[in-house]
Amino acid sequence: NDVLLGRGRGASEHVGNKKFLAIVDEYKIEYSNTKSYRMKGKIGKQVLQDVEDKGGRFLQLVDSAAPLGCLAVETRERGEGPARATNSAGQR
Repeated sequence: NDVLLGRGRGASEHVGNKKFLAIVDEYKIEYSNTKSYRMKGKIGKQVLQDVEDKGGRFLQLVDSAAPLGCLAVETRERGEGPARATNSAGQR
């Protein structure tokens, strides 16, 4: 259920990222139809909460030279800032 922050095949094919995109898709129409930035922010926070409610975290690779198989060891949990940026990009 963890969401891997970053680009490339490793992140895009990760099962947690696919689940994250499915959650984003659930809110996409509501987000697109909303004109208020305040409401868009609330929708974004709800997406983050849905991920966390399912036991997910937003993780970023610390050592880019580490092989993909070592990803679990080479990650650190991120705060709301990067997760929110990832979520906002997903809504567009």
